[in-house]
Amino acid sequence: SGGTGAGCGDADDCSCGCTSAEEEAERTIRTVAAAVLSANPDADASTVANETLKALGAFGGPGVGRPDQAQPLPGQSLPKKAKGARPQFFAEPGMEALVSTVVTLSSEVWVLRERLTTLEQILADRRVVERGAVDAYPVSDADAQARDTEAAAFVARVLRVFYEWREEIVREETPESYREVIRQAFAQVGEGK
Repeated sequence: SGGTGAGCGDADDCSCGCTSAEEEAERTIRTVAAAVLSANPDADASTVANETLKALGAFGGPGVGRPDQAQPLPGQSLPKKAKGARPQFFAEPGMEALVSTVVTLSSEVWVLRERLTTLEQILADRRVVERGAVDAYPVSDADAQARDTEAAAFVARVLRVFYEWREEIVREETPESYREVIRQAFAQVGEGK
């Protein structure tokens, strides 16, 4: 009783109180249609029907069919930030930070390359500069020094987490703690003989 009709074979004249597969499907459709209508109260019946079918996967399951299958219901939006802890793929936090840094930096470099290539192409097409003018541009000593300063600041921003770790290590290290580490290392080497 109260099941999905498995015990009575989904008979049409069942009186055990269970729900048939058709009744369960109808209940699901009505629930989704009500959600679609509540999200978009001004929608006509055709729009509600199409959005309900879309939400139920009638045009293809997740990852199948049109790209709009993964979109939220009309009037609703996806959260801007994912819930839960950030996934960790490596056991060592240092490796996690390094991979994150490299991936972020690589994507930024690629975007900049594409934009610079586009700008150079536009300037060359409009005959503002000749092709290859950027590569052939002579940099003055003052400009080179300013660029070096900017590059150092850039590297500091990119590798910030590593600089912070280094500061923590240096801050906690005293001459005596350093000597103790050396003594322990030599003691372990001596025991291994």
